[in-house]
Amino acid sequence: ALPVRGARLFVSGIAFGVKKTDIQEIFGEFGHVVDIELPMNAKGVAFVQFDDPRDAREAMDSVTGRKLKGMILAVKMADVKPEKARTVDDLATSRRSKEVLTTTNMERDNAAEHRNRQAAAAFFSARRDVRSGSRRRRSASRKKSRS
Repeated sequence: ALPVRGARLFVSGIAFGVKKTDIQEIFGEFGHVVDIELPMNAKGVAFVQFDDPRDAREAMDSVTGRKLKGMILAVKMADVKPEKARTVDDLATSRRSKEVLTTTNMERDNAAEHRNRQAAAAFFSARRDVRSGSRRRRSASRKKSRS
C-alpha cells in the first residue's frame, strides 16, 4: 500500500544522540507510527510516517514546542516520500509487503548504533594510551640525558 497523503511529518530540532525509540515514544501516543527516518545526510531532522493523517495532524499540533533532550521540536507536514527510481533488482522486492517499523527493528538499530559508539570510544581510548605512553618514554629519556 502506498503511503497516505498528509500522514508524513517533518520534525526539526532533533538533538544529537536521539534514537528512533525516543521519537517513537513521543509520536506513538498519537497513533500508529509506520516509519521513522533519521536521515544521515541531514542532521537534526526526522520524518515520522503515520498510518492515519488525523493522527499525524494531532501529533503535529501537540508535539510542536515540546522539548526532547534539551532541544525544542518543530513539526510540520511533509510531502509523501518520493519513490526512488526503480531498477531490475527492485522488481523482486516490490512484490513483498512493506516492512512495518517495530520495536524489534528499532532495538536492533539502537544496539548497532551503541556498538559503533563503543568501538569508536575504545579506539580513541587506545590511541590516547599509546600517545601518553610515548610521552612518558620521551620525558624519562630526557631526564637520563640531563644527568
